Amino acid sequence: MKLFSILSLLFLILVFSHDSAAQSKTRVRFARGATSATLSGTIKGYAYRDYTFSAKPGQQLSVRLSSKNASLEIVVRNPAGENLNSGGTTWNDEIASTGTYLVRVLLPRAAARRRESAAFRLTIEIE
Repeated sequence: MKLFSILSLLFLILVFSHDSAAQSKTRVRFARGATSATLSGTIKGYAYRDYTFSAKPGQQLSVRLSSKNASLEIVVRNPAGENLNSGGTTWNDEIASTGTYLVRVLLPRAAARRRESAAFRLTIEIE
């Protein structure tokens, strides 16, 4: 019985650690003289992709997400970790503080539960 409990626990750890291992974080590097960067990837289920970059006050930030899956969305966070939007596929605003910003690409919970998959292109522009 003890062996069964241990094996069951190990199985659950493996099952639930799979999605968390699927998360990734990428530092966005803009080419010299470029004001934008376009990245692409694929999201499945509860996985998400984080993209980080530095910005300064007064700069204009524009984020655009394109995908054939209409469920896919972005969340933009400021250096304090506060959400600047609540989903959607575009976001534009003036940067208020210096630091590292984060754009997260993800599926909403209902789509993630259905284990949907979505290829995407993300464009981040800072002027």
